[in-house]
Amino acid sequence: MRHVLDKLITALDLGQSAVLCTIVRNSASAPRMSGARMVVLSDGSIAGSVGGGALEGKCLAKSLDLFLGPTTFAELEFQLTATSSDVPFCKMKIIDINQ
Repeated sequence: MRHVLDKLITALDLGQSAVLCTIVRNSASAPRMSGARMVVLSDGSIAGSVGGGALEGKCLAKSLDLFLGPTTFAELEFQLTATSSDVPFCKMKIIDINQ
């Protein structure tokens, strides 16, 4: 997780916006546990992971949408299987020192 925070701090030091994606809740088996983080920059580059695959792709797409505004916060929920209650819950917030 250290490289995720380093990437976030570097982006902010350079005056860039960043989206911090965090798994805040999950149950049973999930690709990543609560606390997993991924930072997304406006050019689409990432550091860290919130689970890979389609889940991470949706988080990346939503992050890029946040850069377009006007919304600066999003919450996404994912049902990982059709028959389970495994729901990783991801919160995202755009972080911009210029706002």
